[in-house]
Formats: sequence, structure tokens, C-alpha cells
Amino acid sequence: MNKKNKILIQRKANIKRNPKFPYREIIDNYGKENILFISSSDIDYEEFPYKDEIPFYKVKTLDEWFTAMNSASMVVANLSAPAV
Repeated sequence: MNKKNKILIQRKANIKRNPKFPYREIIDNYGKENILFISSSDIDYEEFPYKDEIPFYKVKTLDEWFTAMNSASMVVANLSAPAV
């Protein structure tokens, strides 16, 4: 699957999300042919509301993650870090 210059969307299924996040606008503005959903989890993709429009790229290793992110034109993802 070609990831070069694609927009990667990653969203965790098990966290609280902003219901107003503009996924629809991102898809409409950039075109679904230019976007991939990326995750190591099938559940994340299954719970993504636009899964019927955006192909799924399932990564298995950190190297695959880093290579995909390095090849992408933009990454739209959850931010996460330990609570302090």
C-alpha cells in the first residue's frame, strides 16, 4: 500500500474523544483517495466513523509506524503521554 504523501489518520477506540473533531472536513478537503487510517488495532479502525471511506493500513512494528509517518504529508493522531 502506497503511503507516500498520504494523510494518515490514527484514532484510539478506547479513549474519550472530541465529537466535533473535523474528520469529515479533512476527508472533503483533501480527498479520501489521499487518506489512510493507520493503526496496529482492528478495533480502532472498526470504531472509526468513516471506515467505509478510508482504507486501513495495519502496522505491526514500530519500524512500519515510523516509515509510514516519515512518508506521509500529514499525520492526524491522538496525542498521548503519561499523566503528570
